[in-house]
Amino acid sequence: MVTSNSGDDLIDDFFTWLQTKVRDFTVLWIVAMFFPWRCFTERVRPRDQSLGIVFAMVMVALWAVISVLIGTFSHPVIGGVAWLSAIIWLSLLVIVVTPVAIHLLAAIATVVLITVAPNRQGVSETVQVIAFATAPVPLLGIDLIGVQAVAALYGFGLMWYGVRKVHRLSIERSLLVVAIPGYILFAMGFDADVAITEVLRYWYII
Repeated sequence: MVTSNSGDDLIDDFFTWLQTKVRDFTVLWIVAMFFPWRCFTERVRPRDQSLGIVFAMVMVALWAVISVLIGTFSHPVIGGVAWLSAIIWLSLLVIVVTPVAIHLLAAIATVVLITVAPNRQGVSETVQVIAFATAPVPLLGIDLIGVQAVAALYGFGLMWYGVRKVHRLSIERSLLVVAIPGYILFAMGFDADVAITEVLRYWYII
């Protein structure tokens, strides 16, 4: 009986922990999406990238799950087993590619920051800004051009606002900083350039 009770306690503790994490990340997502001034003021901290990186990994994981469920996630099939291949590629995408990509984009932004912001914050803060700007990424998994275009533009706007607020830059300089990283992340990384082009063409803007 003691062993059974101990096992039950472990299961209860796990689900309690899981519920807490789900609740915390849901709140964090809401804050990042709809209250970005609070997110970039309260959540971005010097030399503390872990929360931001994990947040970005969760956002990419949600995008991947939605894409798989809809059937728009394309990947090489390993050994003729599609479902196993999907798990392997999704794991690599979330665990390896996402953190590396966030840091590479932050490095690109930092190169520009060096020239336009002598009193800038650290690289860690830039990493966190880019990570929290991935809040709309799950919506990019929805196979609707309008939704994808709005999500990508909103994500770019979050990145611009975060850089401007954290590094205390003007509108023009912050746009200069995020232009390349934002394009790489949203337009190239999630193919949102196609959706944005189609929406602009629909409204006769281009």
